[in-house]
Amino acid sequence: MPTTSGRPGHETPVGTFSVLWKARDDRSRPYNAPMPFSTYFVGNGIAFHEGSLVEQSHGCVHLSREAAAKHFETLRVGARVQVTVWECERFGSHLPRGSRRARGDSR
Repeated sequence: MPTTSGRPGHETPVGTFSVLWKARDDRSRPYNAPMPFSTYFVGNGIAFHEGSLVEQSHGCVHLSREAAAKHFETLRVGARVQVTVWECERFGSHLPRGSRRARGDSR
């Protein structure tokens, strides 16, 4: 699944996390940006959400609208998710090295 993640200085944390909360139509206060289908997994506001698949984020994992909606509908609060380093060449050079791939279970 194509994604983008945190730009230099705003790296996306890598590891295993639990979904903390979800918000269908959220907005980033610091960056005044829409965050549709936000599924938060780090307490300081890092989430999977719909976003640009070309430009890097300020730490969140950007997904397509379809993927963000599916994550939002499928993952429950408390579900474990994993963010790992991803070999982005599989999906094309427009994704920067160091992008992240998100995997989650719906338990």
